[in-house]
Amino acid sequence: MENKLSKLLGKKIEFTVSGDSVSLDRAKLELLHDAMIHLVRNSIDHGIEDPEKRLEIHKPEIAQINLNIESQEHGFEITLIDDGKGIDPQEIYQLALNKRAIAPESILSDKEKQMLIFTPNLSSKSDISEVSGRGVGMDVVKSNLEQLGASIEMESVVGKGTKFTINYIKSR
Repeated sequence: MENKLSKLLGKKIEFTVSGDSVSLDRAKLELLHDAMIHLVRNSIDHGIEDPEKRLEIHKPEIAQINLNIESQEHGFEITLIDDGKGIDPQEIYQLALNKRAIAPESILSDKEKQMLIFTPNLSSKSDISEVSGRGVGMDVVKSNLEQLGASIEMESVVGKGTKFTINYIKSR
């Protein structure tokens, strides 16, 4: 999937997967699968710069996306890390204001501004493509993971990249 998508978008990406395997029932596995597909697509489309831009800002032409799965005693942790442009808190905050997703008097930290990407119907793409702008945003990822019983955290540094961490603890 990522190879086809990166070619479609004209981006050069090295995608690595490491870690353990996980066992879930079919319904939970489908929720996790859909969330992961969306996260990877989002990373490629929104996070990773074009090869020319990467060279211009002194990054390697080939972007890195790493997916790691780590089994834990009562569940697992999945991390997805890219070395893309990161999530600009001011850009997301302004988008949320423009779409009236938050009140104009909202005072948020940079981390809270970045977390606005999980707000329903908040897409940063104005044009509809095969990949983005269909109105299905990161809120679907969060919703799927919550249905699964998992949580998602995000760390992002503008110009450096983004890390998503999914934690799942099996219910007893």
